[in-house]
Amino acid sequence: MVFLRWVGFSLAVLTFLLWGQVGVFAAADQNSKPGGIPLAFVDLDRVVAGYKEAANLTKQLEEYRASLQKQLDNLRAGALLDDKERQELENLQKIASPNEAQRKRLQELADLEARRESELTELSNKPNLTEAEKARHTQLLNLLNAQNRRAQELNMRLSAEFEKRRQEADQKVRSAIEAAIVAVANEKGIDVVIDKKAVLFSKAGRDITDDVLAKLNASSTTPAK
Repeated sequence: MVFLRWVGFSLAVLTFLLWGQVGVFAAADQNSKPGGIPLAFVDLDRVVAGYKEAANLTKQLEEYRASLQKQLDNLRAGALLDDKERQELENLQKIASPNEAQRKRLQELADLEARRESELTELSNKPNLTEAEKARHTQLLNLLNAQNRRAQELNMRLSAEFEKRRQEADQKVRSAIEAAIVAVANEKGIDVVIDKKAVLFSKAGRDITDDVLAKLNASSTTPAK
């Protein structure tokens, strides 16, 4: 089972920054400077790559994804343990610095899991099982199937939690970039701002990417966690 992979803002944010259009359009307000340039462009790829807040949020999301993945890995570790053994394993896994006795018990549970896995493989490959062997095979399969169901349910829940967190981060970055573009446009008397990808030719002075980045990073306050 594979949990959601996080690819970072360089790909995720740009998908919606373009709003399904070729460019980003920012109308200057009524107080824009007279004599300004009517159209400019911004390199969105460079803005996202150079926005410090986006890097902070990417790091936080990766750490969060890793913590969720650990929950799944811990659950899968006890696939052939019964409910009591699995609960004991989960309790031990939560201990940050287990003592010698706790480490010994963790190893015992891991060994028990390995023995049952080997037993299940042997029984699955053995022809003409006795009634006792059939019953044992069914018992082990039931343990495994129950754990797989729990893992699937947990994966769905954690995936939803991660996607919610990712969307919140994406929206935060989008809003900040949009606000910076509009602010720079208003300061310079620019009526329209487009994405650099849509520019085939421009005169000097039409690229406001550095101005947008400077404004973004000047107001970036969220520390990396």
